[in-house]
Amino acid sequence: MNSLGCRCDFSEESKQDNLQDIPQSNVRQFNLNLVSLCLGAASIGLTLGWPESSITYHVNIIKCDDICYDLSNDGSSTIHMIVNLGSCLGALVPACLVNISGRRHSFCISAISSIIFWLILGIARDNITLMLGAAVGGFSAGLFIVTSTMYVGEVSSPDQRGIVGSLAAFFAYLGIVISTTISSFHPDQLIPLLMCTVSVGFLLTIYFWMIESPYYIYETGKTLEAKLALKALRGAHHVLDVELEYKSMEKFFDVNEKKLQESGNPLKLVFSSSSRRIPTSITMLLLCISQLVGNFAMDFYSKSFLDDFHPKISKILIASLDLTSVGICVFFIEKLGRKPLLLLSIGGSSICCLVLAIDVALYQANHEHMLYSSEKLVTLGIVIVYYASYSLGVAPILPLLTSEVFSSKMKTISMSICFSVFYLAVMINQAVFEIINFKKGLYVAFLSFTLVGSFGLLFVIVFLPETRAKSLSQIQNELADYTFFVA
Repeated sequence: MNSLGCRCDFSEESKQDNLQDIPQSNVRQFNLNLVSLCLGAASIGLTLGWPESSITYHVNIIKCDDICYDLSNDGSSTIHMIVNLGSCLGALVPACLVNISGRRHSFCISAISSIIFWLILGIARDNITLMLGAAVGGFSAGLFIVTSTMYVGEVSSPDQRGIVGSLAAFFAYLGIVISTTISSFHPDQLIPLLMCTVSVGFLLTIYFWMIESPYYIYETGKTLEAKLALKALRGAHHVLDVELEYKSMEKFFDVNEKKLQESGNPLKLVFSSSSRRIPTSITMLLLCISQLVGNFAMDFYSKSFLDDFHPKISKILIASLDLTSVGICVFFIEKLGRKPLLLLSIGGSSICCLVLAIDVALYQANHEHMLYSSEKLVTLGIVIVYYASYSLGVAPILPLLTSEVFSSKMKTISMSICFSVFYLAVMINQAVFEIINFKKGLYVAFLSFTLVGSFGLLFVIVFLPETRAKSLSQIQNELADYTFFVA
């Protein structure tokens, strides 16, 4: 009898059928999965870091050919918007794809899109082609981020989920650092063609190293194969060694399963009751708050400030700060938990925005900076603290939380909606900041972000449960007690 009470045939023929597409259990399987995931994250980091940094190079080529519009003034803003638009669309694809063809096929589409992105950049000679490439790259990133976030929550054990999620974020930022560095100092159009090999490598590892999510296999009705996949991921010697975790997975799908089957409209399902609106509301608010604590404004401010030192070095410095902070998060996330790091991150970012708001306001009133010393080291320190704080928690932890708070079949569509709304919020935040900065001044923008950060701190303290070392079913039980949040 198997765990669902069904009689199993353990003949040689049956064993071969059950083991189809499931790697043999060994201690390396999870590590191979992790390598493939991190390679994909690095590929996406390279994709996100290249277009904006290489605009000047492309514009110069276009001017030489006399066939383009001039993107040199606000090309960075334009490309940033196009990448986010592509990511918004890419984030919606998993809602239709991952429950039909699986997580691995979704990763494959992301890898192929990334390959197409690099090929487009390799042949780009006009701004239309460059923007098309940016849109394809954004699509690849949005698709990968949603799929990988879901995948991390499903293949990692409760005590490793935080490390795996933040490690994927670390490699994404590593890709951004590498891409920013290369595009700043060696903006050769042959390089995108070489970068393409990373995406090709990711595509190959999906087929040879990555195992399908046990949760997806269980959803398709292949319960024994799901247990074997879980056994392979944990490096267990026998299926009984993963029985407790398998039971937890069963319980995860049993929650509201009857109501899920009764509902014919998946979109309506997400908002049909308070128990489902709660995780969606929490996730959407947190993702939007992550963009409203001054990230784009600080990019704008730091660019104008750090360019006085060295324009190319400033981009690499910021990317390196992000990478270092995410690395610290990898080390502490399972020791301290998600909530303390998130509070420290939002609090630090908000304080930096407040200090800069006061400084900019004083300068506009008296033409004298509060922070500037002869070398502007204090202001540089504030900028460094902001990026270090932001990347310590907001950047790596919020995607991880989205993989932990949603239940059973509503997970895919809920995560797609939340990340799509997130990228819309990024674009809206960019537009709103530019309007506020133009009409009211930079200090008003920073002050607004400080207020949003203060609200975010209160929201995290009151409504966000700590998910460290808890199974997905345990997290669902805790969220069930939050019915007072959404009526």
